[in-house]
Amino acid sequence: GLGQANAYAKGSPRIKRLESRTDYTYASVDLSDAYRAVNTPQPQRDDNPYASHVEREFVFVRALETLVIMDRMESSADDVAKTFLVHFEQPPSIQGTNTVVGVLGDQALRLTTLLPAAPSYRVVHEGSYSGSQHRLQVDTKGQRQSVFLHVLQAKAVSGPVVDARLAEDGATYTVTL
Repeated sequence: GLGQANAYAKGSPRIKRLESRTDYTYASVDLSDAYRAVNTPQPQRDDNPYASHVEREFVFVRALETLVIMDRMESSADDVAKTFLVHFEQPPSIQGTNTVVGVLGDQALRLTTLLPAAPSYRVVHEGSYSGSQHRLQVDTKGQRQSVFLHVLQAKAVSGPVVDARLAEDGATYTVTL
C-alpha cells in the first residue's frame, strides 16, 4: 500500500543510462531514493521502508509506437506486495491471461504482461466524479526480488497488434516484437 515517498524523499530518481536514436529511445533510471524518506518527522506517512531497490528500464520503439518497461524491485522482506500501475480514462478490458486493452475514442492502449508469467490484474475505479480514472494494478509478492516486464502499444482501435514474446535463459531476457 505504499509507493514513492509522500514528502522528504531521500533523493530524486537518478538516470543511469540514456540513449536516443532515430528508431528508439532507451533509459535506465534508479528510483530507489524517491521511495525512501529517512529524514521525515512522520515516517509512517512519508517513508516506504519496504523498498530496498527500485529500477526502471524502458525502450520506446518509434516505428511500432510501443514502449517496453522493465521494473526490477527488491524489497526488505520476502512477503512484500509489489504493484505496477497504469491509469485509463475508461474501464480497461482484460483479454486473456496477460493482456489488457483500454479504449478512448478510436485509439487504444494495449498492455501485454510478460513478467510475472501469470499476472494478477485488478481494475480499481478511482471515484465517481467527472474525470475520474480507472487504475489497473498488476500485483506480485513472495520474493525479495521481483521483475515486472510490460509491453504497451499505442494504436488505432482497428490497427494491427504487436505480438510480444519473451525468452529467458536464466540470466537474460529477450523480448521479441
